Amino acid sequence: MKKIGLSFIVLALGLIIPFSSANASSGWDYMGVYKLIPNAYGNYDTWNVRSTGGSFKVESFGVSNNCSLMEYDPGSNNDDRVGHVRQNTTTIFNVRGFVDGSNNRAELYVMCHTRPSYYSHVEYWD
Repeated sequence: MKKIGLSFIVLALGLIIPFSSANASSGWDYMGVYKLIPNAYGNYDTWNVRSTGGSFKVESFGVSNNCSLMEYDPGSNNDDRVGHVRQNTTTIFNVRGFVDGSNNRAELYVMCHTRPSYYSHVEYWD
């Protein structure tokens, strides 16, 4: 009976370890899924996420081709455009030059100028 129990534990560990190692070795930290919501200026934005800089990945689902990855800066009209977000694609941006402020982070969000569908969303990785 001990051999069966030990065999089961070894098999379970053999199945778990390769999957967890593969995810950990990818180097990407998943930051979540975000819907686009209307803002006060007639555009549609996601919530801000904070990046430490370097490579930042955006995966879009159902958004229009009229969207941009933006870096938030306090004040009126101070946000910087990082790059274009295309419909239903994964895009990797270099955001090293957008790290600023006392928190030493880039505050990033996707902004669309046209109304997205109800199911539109983006996912972020840092």
